[in-house]
Amino acid sequence: MEQSFIPSLLLILGVGLSILSSNELYNNYTFKTPVISEASKSEITNPLEEIPSQDAIVVDEKKKEKAIEKKHEVAEVLLKEKDKAKEDSAKPKDCAPVFTIRFDRDTRLSSTSNKKINDVMDWLRTRPYQNIVVEGHADGKGNEIFNLKLSHRRAKKVADILKRKGLSSDQITIQAFGEYQPVVGQNKEKRLRRVVVKVVGQTPCEETE
Repeated sequence: MEQSFIPSLLLILGVGLSILSSNELYNNYTFKTPVISEASKSEITNPLEEIPSQDAIVVDEKKKEKAIEKKHEVAEVLLKEKDKAKEDSAKPKDCAPVFTIRFDRDTRLSSTSNKKINDVMDWLRTRPYQNIVVEGHADGKGNEIFNLKLSHRRAKKVADILKRKGLSSDQITIQAFGEYQPVVGQNKEKRLRRVVVKVVGQTPCEETE
C-alpha cells in the first residue's frame, strides 16, 4: 500500500513543479515596444508625399513646353541662316565691267566708241581711286611688229581721251598685245581691231560690246 502511494505522490509533485515553472516564465516575460530613433524617423517617408501635386505637374509641363519652343526657335534660326547661305552662294559674285572700244582702221575710232568711252568715265566717277588697264589689240593683217605698235597706238589714244575727260594718268596702265589675243565668231577682223578697258584688282564681268 505504501509502495504504490509513493510513485503517485512523486507524479503529483512533478506536475506541480512544471506548472510553477511555466507561471514564473510568463511573469518574467515583458513585451517590449520597438523604439524608433530620430534618425530612423527621418528615413521613413510618406508614400503620399512622393506623388507631385497638380500645381507641380502644371509647372513641369510648362517648362517642357518652353524648352520645346526654344528648340524650335533655334532650329528656325539655323534653317534661315542655311537658306541665306544658299541664296548668297547662288548670287553672282561682284564683278567689274569690261569695256570694248572698236576701231575702223588704224587709230580711227568707230561710231560707237565715243559712247563706250563715256561709259567708262561714268563708271569711274563713282570710283575715283580705281585703276584701269587699257589693252590694245590688232587683227592679223600686216607683220607682227607693225600690229604690236598699232595696238599700242590704239591703247594710247583711248588713254589720252580718258585723261582729257578727267582721269589721272596714275590710274591708267597701257598694254599692247598686237594680234596675239584673237577672237572667234563673225566679223572677226573688225572685232580684232579694238581696245579693252579692264578694272585692276577686280574680277572682270563679260565684255560689253
